[in-house]
Amino acid sequence: NDFEGYRDEQTEWLKKEIEKTKFKNAPFRVVLTHIPLFGSGDAFGTTECRKKWAVLLNKGKIDLHISGHTHRPAVHYPDPETHNYPIFIGGGPQEKRFTVIHVDATNDVLNVTMTKDGGEIIESSVIKRRSK
Repeated sequence: NDFEGYRDEQTEWLKKEIEKTKFKNAPFRVVLTHIPLFGSGDAFGTTECRKKWAVLLNKGKIDLHISGHTHRPAVHYPDPETHNYPIFIGGGPQEKRFTVIHVDATNDVLNVTMTKDGGEIIESSVIKRRSK
């Protein structure tokens, strides 16, 4: 598999996408990736994604980043040193360890809730729409 080449293609796509008027005018910008850019260590895949996309996602004013990969649920709120958006990382895949990340959206807010498979809420967050 040529994951590096594929990530290069994705980088070029992302550069163009964040400049589109439709993207800029969207009420919210949500990114889904398998590997979270932050909060999952410094292995090659993570650092490669971070190197290619972190600046672009900050520039694109992302509102929410949802990932998996680590198999451990976590939430990383914005950090002025690295990322200006919250990152929700789902857990799994074993029974009693998997999570569901549910997002309810209106034009004004994103309500994000991460629950364990038994229904226990791990984290809940309200993300308000950015002013233009």
